[in-house]
Amino acid sequence: MRKFTLVILLAFPFLKGEAQQLHFTSQYLQHNFMYNPGAAGIANNNMIGISYRDQWSSFPGNPKTYMLYGDFSLNKMKAGAGAYIYRDETGPTSRTGIDLSFSKHIISLD
Repeated sequence: MRKFTLVILLAFPFLKGEAQQLHFTSQYLQHNFMYNPGAAGIANNNMIGISYRDQWSSFPGNPKTYMLYGDFSLNKMKAGAGAYIYRDETGPTSRTGIDLSFSKHIISLD
C-alpha cells in the first residue's frame, strides 16, 4: 500500500490538466467535424474557410478566436478528413494549435 501511494504521489505532478478553456466556435453546423471527428467528409463536398470570433469586444483582453479550417470528402477511400489551425487569445493567455480528424465511412445496406 505504501508503494502504491508513493507511485501516485510521484506521478501526480506530471499529469496534465485543462479546464474550461475551449477555442471552439458556436457554428455547430459549419464546424461539425471539430466537435465530432466522425463527421469529417460526411457532406460529400470539400470545404475550406476561415472564422473569426470576437466576444465581449468592449472589455480589455476580451476573448478572440481565429481559425482556418478544411473539411474534405475522400470518395475513393470512402473516408473523410478535416483539419483546422486556430489561435485563441483570452486576456494574458493564448493558444495556437492544429487539430486533425479522420473518419472511415461505412455504408449500411439495411
